[in-house]
Amino acid sequence: MVGQEKHAEKFREVPRMKDPDHEPSKKLFHRVQSHPKVNGAEYREHSVLAGEIAQIVEKACRESTNCFGYSAWTHHILLVVKYAKLMAGKLPADEEIAEIAALLHDYASVKDPSLYEDHHIHGAELAEKILRQRNCPPDRIEHVKLCILSHRGSKPLKKLTKEAICVADADSMAHFDSISSLFYLAFCRHKKNIDEANDWIMQKLERSWNKLSPEAKDIIKDKYKASRLLLSGNEQSFYSLSPEKS
Repeated sequence: MVGQEKHAEKFREVPRMKDPDHEPSKKLFHRVQSHPKVNGAEYREHSVLAGEIAQIVEKACRESTNCFGYSAWTHHILLVVKYAKLMAGKLPADEEIAEIAALLHDYASVKDPSLYEDHHIHGAELAEKILRQRNCPPDRIEHVKLCILSHRGSKPLKKLTKEAICVADADSMAHFDSISSLFYLAFCRHKKNIDEANDWIMQKLERSWNKLSPEAKDIIKDKYKASRLLLSGNEQSFYSLSPEKS
């Protein structure tokens, strides 16, 4: 909470975001209309900066030090990007800010598993370093940092911008797109048995659902219902024993 308050205070000091097509940001943030791919992951439309960030994060996900494995990229981060951009169109919000924050939201824990507990704070600091190196305008850096600081459902941090809402929603929405990755975490990382994993995933998905904005719930509601149906099927055995007759 202290970390968010510190960055929130800085946020109040910087000017509002510039139009991506307005100088001096025009060269840095101009839109790419072709269909570039980052190792098979297609971005229909993205800025030069977002493409660079995607390559940085994807490379980090390939490293042996990433305890979550490369699936963190393919089964989570790319899904968060997809939904962050979708939500940016719905609210509306700045799509590029949402996309860059989505790419970097778990970067700290991917880089160093010891940073996981406070990866939202460390991630914001790493994002600032990366973006400053690429001459990103200070006001846009602060907006990206605020998105990363408040993206976690387990941390009750206030979403100060529409872009922050987009990224927090997207982080939760991604869980409903890749339930298999949650089973992987439950079994391989948390060492849970089948019943424990089932309960853990149900609780995680319920928390994810409860923190969504109304717009996000409308998009993901069918997958939420399907996940409940799938996981609740394990609650009772078909061959339940009948009480013995006396």
